[in-house]
Amino acid sequence: MLTWEEIKKMDRAAIEKKVGELKKEYFEKKQKLLRGEQKDISEFKKLKKTVARLLTFAAALPPMEIKKIEATVTQTEEKGKKSKPAKEPKPETKKTEKKAVKKTEKKIVKKEKRK
Repeated sequence: MLTWEEIKKMDRAAIEKKVGELKKEYFEKKQKLLRGEQKDISEFKKLKKTVARLLTFAAALPPMEIKKIEATVTQTEEKGKKSKPAKEPKPETKKTEKKAVKKTEKKIVKKEKRK
């Protein structure tokens, strides 16, 4: 179990690495418990608390600087990509119009038969 002093000495990358290790360890111990090899369940609580401490401390750290990368066009993009014209939307098909007309005609015929 890590103490606050040990955690304070860590940087963001080390914290993320340690969190990953602890989560993996938690998962493995959980599997051992299901197989009947693990008897002491108090370790789960300790691992969860340690992960929570690390994540709490990581949230309090200032955000990492993100380096801006300039976009450069590579040779493959220049040669390989050709601009394609936009596809035109398909016109309405005649079948759907015919079906709609037939349905309305059927409804009208049914109403006339009722009268």
